[in-house]
Amino acid sequence: MNNYKSLKKQLKFCIKTMNDSSSLFVVDSNKDFTRKRKHLFGSTLFNVLLLESGSLKDEMFKLFGYKLDTPTASSFV
Repeated sequence: MNNYKSLKKQLKFCIKTMNDSSSLFVVDSNKDFTRKRKHLFGSTLFNVLLLESGSLKDEMFKLFGYKLDTPTASSFV
C-alpha cells in the first residue's frame, strides 16, 4: 500500500508541476484553460487518468460527487 501512496503522491506532484507551466502543454496558451471554471488544467489531467469504462456523463457525475452543478460532458470535451 505504501507504494501506491508514494506513486499517487509523485503523480500529484508531476501534475502540479505541469499545472504551474500549463502554457507549455496547450495549443493556444492565450486561450486554453485561462478562465477559472470547474475544468482547470491540473484537475482535468488528473480526471482523465481517473476515468473508468463508464460513459463520460456518468464519469463526470462520479468525479464531481453526483452534484447538480456537475459540468456537462460536452464542456469536458
